[in-house]
Amino acid sequence: MIFAYFSCNVLSNLFSVVSLGMLSPFLLLIFKKQDTLGSVAGDTSFFSEINPINQFKIWLHDIVQTPDGDIKGLAIICILILGFIVLKNIFLYTAQYFLTPVRNGVVNEMRNRMYKKILVLPIGYFNEQKKGDIMSRLTNDLGDVESSVINFLETLFRDPVTIILFFGYLIILSPQLTFFLLLFLPVTGLIIGRIGRSLKKQSTKVQEKLGAILSTIETMNF
Repeated sequence: MIFAYFSCNVLSNLFSVVSLGMLSPFLLLIFKKQDTLGSVAGDTSFFSEINPINQFKIWLHDIVQTPDGDIKGLAIICILILGFIVLKNIFLYTAQYFLTPVRNGVVNEMRNRMYKKILVLPIGYFNEQKKGDIMSRLTNDLGDVESSVINFLETLFRDPVTIILFFGYLIILSPQLTFFLLLFLPVTGLIIGRIGRSLKKQSTKVQEKLGAILSTIETMNF
């Protein structure tokens, strides 16, 4: 299931990158930049040669030179963009389809183990612990575990693929701008790290308060 999830994420991100890259020739045709479109054919640099979008621009430039070439070119680009977006969403949905059994399986197994553990605990344990805390462990804490499983799998499989594909295309598109962008990543990481630590402290307090609320509700007589 995890391998299928990873494969579908790779394909989804690949079609996402290609659909974004197709916006470049689309805008060139919209703003009548056929000269810029044609100049790609004369670019023999390494990054231009390995860029499939540039190869598409060269082919598109030949179509634009024909009668009604602008309309034909725009129609081709729109069809391709629509097709790539549809394929991206299909594989994105398929990835979630494979991920759902993994997520539910982990949570279901943990819930069964916690239930069996509670059945064998001594009576004295329940006298010392708040029943609301135990209920919170079985409900809200397991919900947090479910979210953590999803975040872990996305961080481990989906995010690295997304970063590699997009940065790879950015390097092909413009190495200078990509290097300029990399300079800001440490600053962004520092800001996100500080925000994450503050949110973690607040989340811990929320879980403690929730356990106290459930304990109060459990002791009330309705």
